[in-house]
Amino acid sequence: MFEIFGKGQLTWLRKFFPFSHGIPSHDTLGRLSARLDHARFEQCFREWINELHPLTHGEVIAFDGKRMWGSYDLQDRKSAIHMVFAYASEQRLCLGQLATEEKSNEITAIPKLLDTLTLEGATITIDAMGGQKGISKKIVAKRADDLLQVKNHQKGLLAQIEKVFSLTPGTEVHQTQELDHGRVEQRTCTVIEDLTLLDDDQGWPGLATLIRIEARRMEKPTGKTTTSTRYYISSKK
Repeated sequence: MFEIFGKGQLTWLRKFFPFSHGIPSHDTLGRLSARLDHARFEQCFREWINELHPLTHGEVIAFDGKRMWGSYDLQDRKSAIHMVFAYASEQRLCLGQLATEEKSNEITAIPKLLDTLTLEGATITIDAMGGQKGISKKIVAKRADDLLQVKNHQKGLLAQIEKVFSLTPGTEVHQTQELDHGRVEQRTCTVIEDLTLLDDDQGWPGLATLIRIEARRMEKPTGKTTTSTRYYISSKK
C-alpha cells in the first residue's frame, strides 16, 4: 500500500526528498517498517494526531471495537485480536487504536485510549458495552460530551428513560428517510432536555439529554416491515 501511494504521489513527495531512483520497493519498505520501534512510532502518531485537534473540534468521534480478520491461530490456540478504535467521522481519520485480548476487555481499553487523545469540544459516541459511568466521567473530565446507548445492561436507567418519554413531550423531533438496497427506512429522533420526571439518574455525570430513535424499515420486494427503538443519554444539549 505504501508503494502504491508513493508512486501515485511521487511529484508531491519529491518536494521533501529527491527519490532519484523512484519509490522504494515493497520489500524495502517492509524491511524499514520491521526495524521501526513500533511503540515509539505509535506515540509519535498520537502526538501528531493531537496536534490536529483543531480539525476535529466539535466533531463526532466514534469509539468502537472490531475483531481483526484472520488474527486467530487455531494451531497455537490463539484467540482473535480485538481492537478498539477512535474514529473521527467527518475527517474520516482514525485517531487511535488499542488491542484487547477479548471483546469484553473493551471496557478497560476505552479509558486507556481516551487518556491518549485530546478531545475537548468533541462528542464521543460509544455502543452499549462501553456505556459505563467511569467512561462517561472520563469523557466529561476531558471537556468533551458523551452519547451513550442504554440497553438492558442498565435496566434501572432504561426503565426511567422509557417512563420519561411516555410522560414528557420532546424538546426537539427530527425525521429522516433513506432508500438503500431495496429498503426504505424512516427514523424519528426525539430529544428531551426536561429531566424533571427522571426520578433517579443512576449517578451518570453531566447527564443533560435523553434521546430516543425509532426506526421503521420496509423491504420493498416483500413489503415486510420491521421496527426498532433505541435509547441514548448524553451530556450535550
